[in-house]
Amino acid sequence: THRLQLTCDCLAHSKIDAGRLDLYVSDFDLTAALKVIKDVSQPLAEKNANTIEYRFTEDLGVMASDETRLRQILLNFLSNACKFTKAGVVVFDVSEEVVEASPILSFKIIDSGIGMTPDQVAKIFEEFTQADEDTTAKFGGTGLGLAITKRLTEMMQGEIRVESEPGKGSTFELRLPRTIVQAAE
Repeated sequence: THRLQLTCDCLAHSKIDAGRLDLYVSDFDLTAALKVIKDVSQPLAEKNANTIEYRFTEDLGVMASDETRLRQILLNFLSNACKFTKAGVVVFDVSEEVVEASPILSFKIIDSGIGMTPDQVAKIFEEFTQADEDTTAKFGGTGLGLAITKRLTEMMQGEIRVESEPGKGSTFELRLPRTIVQAAE
């Protein structure tokens, strides 16, 4: 499983680097997409006896973005939160704000897990890098998931914010425009 994940991550990373990974932007019902994520993420939580609290309204409206990549990013964050939290709580919060007359969606994944130091946070988006060797040995992983997630987020005209404190958990926030502005062809 580890080798397969590493191979898939390497292929995805190579496609992004080569400019061969395209976004497939379409209008989709955001609440329906988040309910799929909710169903898929529940077993991730149960693996380490965690609980996920989902905080979003029933009518989030339409988002014009790449639904598959959005799910990929959010599931990566949820998977990491559940992996680094034992018998704790992971919160998945979705909200919206308007920045310079443009609606921005905020997807926050907040965990009560092991947390990270500022030095660890500074390098988690680097390829083949994880928080530290002890964490890699204990929790596994390829060191590519967050690097790919960051690149996908940038392609989707968004940003990722991270706050963390050792022993107190981490917050990963994905901020994306409700509507991706596509360049004219």
